[in-house]
Amino acid sequence: MGRKKSRGHYCKICGKSKANENFSGKGHRNHKCKDCAKISPEKRLELMHIGTIYGLSYSKKDRRQLHMFIHGAKYSEHTKAVAREHLEMLKEQQLRYEVEVDHVIMELDETFDKEYDEEVFEEADVDWLDDLF
Repeated sequence: MGRKKSRGHYCKICGKSKANENFSGKGHRNHKCKDCAKISPEKRLELMHIGTIYGLSYSKKDRRQLHMFIHGAKYSEHTKAVAREHLEMLKEQQLRYEVEVDHVIMELDETFDKEYDEEVFEEADVDWLDDLF
């Protein structure tokens, strides 16, 4: 079985794949559907920025870009608010992930300590160790 073929064209502004009929002649080239072409250029740019923001993760490069959206003079207040919200959400996710990882490490340490306790080694047959020393 092959990969399912994507039908239609992709609109950069709304982020959807739409049928060929939903694009004008220049819309195909610009990746802009008829519905998004009706929106004002400022609103279109804002929608593209917000789409970009939601695609960012907590990597160093993406955090730098989020700070650019937050502190940049050319971005609207709505875009800045969305970037701040997204950055806070990513920080919370990262914190939850770190807590979960710490919890798993602590459980593994406890399991290791129980399995390889000193009492286990004292009770074990270790006569061959005496020959080494």
